[in-house]
Amino acid sequence: MIRQLMREQARAHRAYLGWTAALLTLAITLVAWATLDAIQQYAIHEHAAEAYGASGASSAYVTVGSSPTADLTLEELDAVLAEAQANGSEPTAIHDVWALAIETRDHAGSTSWQNLNSVVGITGAADWDGILLEGAAPGTGEIAVDSGWAARMGVGVGDTVAVTTAGWSEDYEELSPRKVSGLLRTGVDGRYSLVPYAAVLEWEDSFALETATEAKFYDDDAEALDMTTVEITTRGPDPAIDAVGARFTPWMGNVESGAILLTSVTAVVLVLGMAGLAFAAGRAQAASRAQWLATARVLGARRSHVVLASLAELGLVGLVAGVAGTALGLAIHAAMYAELVVANPAALMPGSIAVPGWFIPASVGLGVVLSLILGAIPAFWATRVAPVAALKPVNPVTEAEVSRRISAAWIYGVWTLLSVTLVLAAQTGEGPGGESAWLWIVWGVGVAWAIATVAMLVELCRAAVRLLGHRLSRSRRPWLLAAGDALRSCPRQAAVPTAVLAVAALALGVVATWMSLTAWTDVIGTDADDSAWWRTAPTLHPSQSDGGILLIGAASTLAVLVLASFATFAASRQAAAADHDAREALGLSTLDARLASAVQFAAPMLAGLGLGLALGVAAAVGTFRYQVPVGGWQDGVIETTLGDWTWALAHLGHALVPLGMVALLGVAPILLGAAGAAAIARVSHRTDALTGATR
Repeated sequence: MIRQLMREQARAHRAYLGWTAALLTLAITLVAWATLDAIQQYAIHEHAAEAYGASGASSAYVTVGSSPTADLTLEELDAVLAEAQANGSEPTAIHDVWALAIETRDHAGSTSWQNLNSVVGITGAADWDGILLEGAAPGTGEIAVDSGWAARMGVGVGDTVAVTTAGWSEDYEELSPRKVSGLLRTGVDGRYSLVPYAAVLEWEDSFALETATEAKFYDDDAEALDMTTVEITTRGPDPAIDAVGARFTPWMGNVESGAILLTSVTAVVLVLGMAGLAFAAGRAQAASRAQWLATARVLGARRSHVVLASLAELGLVGLVAGVAGTALGLAIHAAMYAELVVANPAALMPGSIAVPGWFIPASVGLGVVLSLILGAIPAFWATRVAPVAALKPVNPVTEAEVSRRISAAWIYGVWTLLSVTLVLAAQTGEGPGGESAWLWIVWGVGVAWAIATVAMLVELCRAAVRLLGHRLSRSRRPWLLAAGDALRSCPRQAAVPTAVLAVAALALGVVATWMSLTAWTDVIGTDADDSAWWRTAPTLHPSQSDGGILLIGAASTLAVLVLASFATFAASRQAAAADHDAREALGLSTLDARLASAVQFAAPMLAGLGLGLALGVAAAVGTFRYQVPVGGWQDGVIETTLGDWTWALAHLGHALVPLGMVALLGVAPILLGAAGAAAIARVSHRTDALTGATR
């Protein structure tokens, strides 16, 4: 019976299954791409760290030197490394040489302005074949330099460069020349951030040069190094290394936090958005299947048979969509990464994409879960279809009032309380439990606020749809009156997609505002912040890394959600065909009918987009807390102060362009959806003939 019901349902609702599979495939594709993009950034850093031997089972960050406050002396460091080597744990030690730079002999270019990572000395299990583009590891009196810097400066293997003290200024004191033994694989900037070391010295040579640097800075003749830092890593676990110093994570460039955050938000919003739209689409589909299901019930199908058939039908669709979406996401990511690798042949990047073992099952499983959610709604309503519906018209079960356990006033009240708590917690700073404990409190309140915000936006969008329907139905224009009447008759079908789009717009508004404000702190230099109030940080321009990712993330998220909303709208119109036929009898012309359909789709969606962006900006400003510059460079450090919501509000103009870009990326698919709604509007040719209207 269940197999027969599945077969007959699939035949009767081919169009519904087709667009459901297409939308799920598109959503899974974007989620897979966003997830893989975030994973790849960490994989690139891990690949570079492993090549330098800076990633392993045990690690210790220690201070070394003759100072009484140092963790180890140089002799003790050598003993620790020798013991780790004897234990078979394969240690690597990286000595960060302080305030050192490499310049060409004519001082035309310095690594201190080309590469933010430092000059280091290395000993141990480094992979020199992976690190070097050409040449050999440095010996005494030699150095390996970044191949990108070398290409710009015209430096090659065998040439001589100057080792200087120009760490943080254009003034330099040359310590000694070094012969270039090899060229290091370089970093990459843009879509991913990778900053390997600028230059590598022989291990003993690095300590000798730092001792000379200290003597230059402090004008003394000390022969012993006072104190420096060393990072120790072992490939195998070594408790002795863990006990020497604190664990550390090697720095190989900034993880693009804004980009990672945006891709993560894109993935989460798409999943939650598709789940939310599943409820609206499921209700519409249940209404359109009501008579068919009632007939099946009359012919002997049990409620359990109907439920299982509906779930199995959509589960199979979800499996197909999950496999197809995962494959497409992998293919798109692989193609984009391959293009990046070809464009950067000298970069220290892995040659292939990183795909964790859990990714494919999780991605395919997500498609199945979303489809089961999509199928659970019509399955639930199917159990409430009475067999009598096959014989005579009945009120749609999906429009029946469901008893509410929580009133809207309580939802608004809890949301307001959590909003005030979140702002106060974010702006207060360190709490009674210390900074770390306080951050956990802020995150906890933030999660509770996010959950309450979703519930609040659902209520707010319901009220907005009712208000729109009431206002439009009072218009004297026939097409606005018809649109308002349609919204008032089926408010739930419009409220859910509106709420989903509002949640997505809120998330994008928060991310765009935060990215704009934090990026602007990098623009403020030694001069006062006297730029135009509307100017945007260069990194937020569409052609740059953060701006491009914001553009892609916002466009893909909003386009998919609007497309799913349009599919839901089309399904709901089919389910309410009788109501539309009744409105046509009122005498709407073809043009008025199409305009009414377009307004019915677009008006609630535009309202949701505006509500979400406004709340997102307010949330970002209210919780803003970031170090902002107040002066110029002083001894290698830029003076900063803690910027709060007042700073964010005063500089909000710098977020207007990115926010406007997000808004336009939302408005464009909504208008396209409105055009589609107008195209599928049911029109009355008889009315056109009577009124003399032309199509």
